[in-house]
Amino acid sequence: MTAPTRPEVTVREARDDDDLDALNAGNPQWFGQEQQRHTAAAAPAGAVLVVVGELDGAPAGYGFGIGAAVAVGGYGVAQVWVPAGLRRQGLGGALLAHLFDFVRLAGRPGVMVSVPDTEPDGLTVARHLGLSERGHHVESTLDLTTLDGSSHQAALARAAAVGVVLSPLPQDATDAEWERVYACLSTRMRESPDASDGGGDMPYGVFRSVVAEPWQVLLAERAGEVVGLTCLMPRADAPHRLNTFFTGVRADARGHGVSTALKSEHARLVRTLGWQEVWTQNMDQNVAIRTVNARLGYRPVGGSRDLGRAFS
Repeated sequence: MTAPTRPEVTVREARDDDDLDALNAGNPQWFGQEQQRHTAAAAPAGAVLVVVGELDGAPAGYGFGIGAAVAVGGYGVAQVWVPAGLRRQGLGGALLAHLFDFVRLAGRPGVMVSVPDTEPDGLTVARHLGLSERGHHVESTLDLTTLDGSSHQAALARAAAVGVVLSPLPQDATDAEWERVYACLSTRMRESPDASDGGGDMPYGVFRSVVAEPWQVLLAERAGEVVGLTCLMPRADAPHRLNTFFTGVRADARGHGVSTALKSEHARLVRTLGWQEVWTQNMDQNVAIRTVNARLGYRPVGGSRDLGRAFS
């Protein structure tokens, strides 16, 4: 009996007519075709590569790479997804290898890949390609119908006691106001555990492609300066879900419950707009923000492993 032949595996750049949502069916890290295309278009030329993997000429997998210093150590990023029924034919490895070449040629010293805890196949492929575990993110979710009013008021009062006032971005926010938000966010991102030893840079256009509406931002201000902020973004997996894009507080304003107040107040504001859940992902070692999440009632629901590889 003749053994069945393996399908031909090819990788190409994504086209406008590709159904990226279909290729990402079941992907817990997918934020939707519209958002993905918008973000890629907003990035500096050559910074992002979106690819489609094919089996015998038929689209069967998806991947994207970021050739900018957005991860720990100034590394780039590669992410792939192959639907469960199309795996174990070499497509995931081919997609990752293609993206590794892109990130390397962009001048990055290495690459980071995130693999959901629920995807042992992805973990196997990543390790086979020489990646090793560098960290872990816990994913948690908050049911907006169960917010604790007493802890919310206590958080607001504690922040106010040190002169911190929370304010949403105006609905008619000017470019200057958006740039002020971006300046604070960029600095806070560079201080986060995710950006240790370099990384964390995000072009303004990419930020605005993800955080497009004023209601997605809540600021903490003191004496006219922005000392903290939190930003939310819609998720693609359910119309009632939001995801935390970023929360950060300036060092001299920490220790006064400002993060708790920001996350709690923003949750209440978006609940009035009809949103029902907020999801977030935080590194295991980011004890401060995980403590805040627990205080607000976030419930852990999973996570993802961060794997990295330095280029020789």
